[in-house]
Amino acid sequence: MDIQIIKREMERVPWQHLPLHRLSEKTQRALHTNAAIYQRRKK
Repeated sequence: MDIQIIKREMERVPWQHLPLHRLSEKTQRALHTNAAIYQRRKK
């Protein structure tokens, strides 16, 4: 999955609602890290 797609998805829907079981473990870790940063910036 391309990082730009992940960023778009994070902006479009809450990241928790993404189908994480379909993503690789590495991608899940990256997504959680990006989401944590994204949530901190959003506040």
